[in-house]
Amino acid sequence: MDSTRAAASDIELPRRIRRPLAVVAMVGYPAAVFCWTIGQTWLGLPPAIGGLAGLALILVTLFAMWRIYEFRSHLAQAPDAQLDERQVQIRDRAYLDSYRIFVGVTLVALVVAGLVPGILGRPLTLTFDLVNWFVMGAVLISLALPSAVVAWREPDLAD
Repeated sequence: MDSTRAAASDIELPRRIRRPLAVVAMVGYPAAVFCWTIGQTWLGLPPAIGGLAGLALILVTLFAMWRIYEFRSHLAQAPDAQLDERQVQIRDRAYLDSYRIFVGVTLVALVVAGLVPGILGRPLTLTFDLVNWFVMGAVLISLALPSAVVAWREPDLAD
């Protein structure tokens, strides 16, 4: 793929927009789950407010994920044949760093899940609904994380 065709098909987003989009894409789903479930049960939010806030956050999160996925023409998910050597290195580094971030966040979440019941003096009750939220979040974030890393790191084309 030549650089003129790649540059023409890239979606131009300056770094000052990409970085907040990457943060929203990674934090939006946990915030939506908090509003939708935990906010209703622990904070006593009415279901309509918690549900609408959660739905709004999920929609904003999906929009942010779509925008960072579109950045650099799906660079993080493109096969080697469509990329030049520099782009392959960027993509490979994004996958390595995404794996490290994902494993670190997962380990922290497991440690917190292990400590919080003891601190609060209440047992952790796992239900299908709770596990489903976490599994869906892990799938959603793991799919978007390589694109978020690329969007976060890549300099503006003017640079």
